[in-house]
Amino acid sequence: MKLKRILLPLAAAYVGYRVYQKTEEQELNNDHIDRCRNKLIALGYDVIDSYTLNLKENSYLMFYFENDNIEYEVRYDKESETIEYIKEV
Repeated sequence: MKLKRILLPLAAAYVGYRVYQKTEEQELNNDHIDRCRNKLIALGYDVIDSYTLNLKENSYLMFYFENDNIEYEVRYDKESETIEYIKEV
């Protein structure tokens, strides 16, 4: 009985920490996507229809969007927060 009283709060704390950790990770990923989109808009592109490929183990973000019926591929470096390249697909 005493073991349950100790383990239950520890398990709940661990689950809460993991949820918090995943939430923070997702917010950081969303920030990278927003920064990339904002830089493209600042360069004069109309980012209409977009999607991303973002793996947490990669230091870059692949961002795809459409502007004036032309599809573009963008590689965005998450560490230096710069656009490495923009090319038509």
